[in-house]
Formats: sequence, structure tokens, C-alpha cells
Amino acid sequence: TWIMGLPYILGDSNPKDPVKGWDKTWAYLKALGENVEYYPAGTGAVMKELGEGSRDMTVTTTGWDINPRVLGVVPKEAKVGALKGFHWVTDAHYMCIPKGVSDEKLAVLLDLMNFLLTKEQQAYTYDEGYFYPGPAVKGVTLDMAPADSQAAIKEYGRPEYEKLIAEAPLETPLDPD
Repeated sequence: TWIMGLPYILGDSNPKDPVKGWDKTWAYLKALGENVEYYPAGTGAVMKELGEGSRDMTVTTTGWDINPRVLGVVPKEAKVGALKGFHWVTDAHYMCIPKGVSDEKLAVLLDLMNFLLTKEQQAYTYDEGYFYPGPAVKGVTLDMAPADSQAAIKEYGRPEYEKLIAEAPLETPLDPD
């Protein structure tokens, strides 16, 4: 999500076209690559390094900020800041059904999807901050979430997220191609 968000921050000509519209982003990444010792294999490793103090900072998202602090991997007092001009890249979990699924299976999968999109089930997506801001369905509030989720977000959530979520533009991820 950070790489897909860079063209918005850097003012590239077409943030949706990495081939023809990312001149500033590719130049920035090239320069960055000349000054970074190594890239960890995943976000979990980065958060562990941040928590141990062997990494000074990292890019993050709401869930990857809240949840590692809930779990004690990153210190509770770790701070965040937003980059000027950032856009949210709405990276999330999506439900998809591949082409060619039989009608019998399709009916079951659609029932499952409809169940998962009920307000009661969506309340679980608050989790321990990992999926923050949570639900994909409007009208599902934190007070509908399980008590442990409510407690985790109350203690580790950040008041500034509400304003950032409300005010920063939303962008869909790039197409898989």
C-alpha cells in the first residue's frame, strides 16, 4: 500500500499507471534503494525490529500500527505521523468467487458471503485493531464488537485516525495486471 500510495505523495502524473505515470516514484525508489541496507521479508519482521529498537521507523497502516502494539511486539508509546498529501490505498480483504464454480457451490458461497456481511459478523472485523477501521458495512460501530476488541482499540487506537480516515482521499489498489 505504501508503494501504491507514493505516486500521490510525490505528485506523479498518473498514480494508477506505474509504467507511464510514475516517473517521480521510480526515481525515489531507486534513490531509496541505494541507501537502505536490506529489506525484511515481511511486515511482521519489520514490526519486531521496530519493537526491539533495531529499526528506527517504518511505513505503516492503521491495523499494522494498532495490532503490534496490542500484541506487545511494538511499544505502546510508539508514535505515528501522516505524510503530507497521502491518500489511503484501500488495501483490505476481499471476497471473490472464481469463474467456473458450479451453481450448487455458488449458492453456498453467496450465502456465506451474505452471512459474513451481516452487521453482527462485521463487528468481529474490529479484531484487536488488525483490521482497523474494521467493518466493510456501514452502521457497524465499535460498541457492537466483542469486548476484547473494544478494549484493545480503546487502549491502543489513535484519536487522529478518525480525522485522517474522514479527510484523506481513498484510492483502490492497482489492478493485478
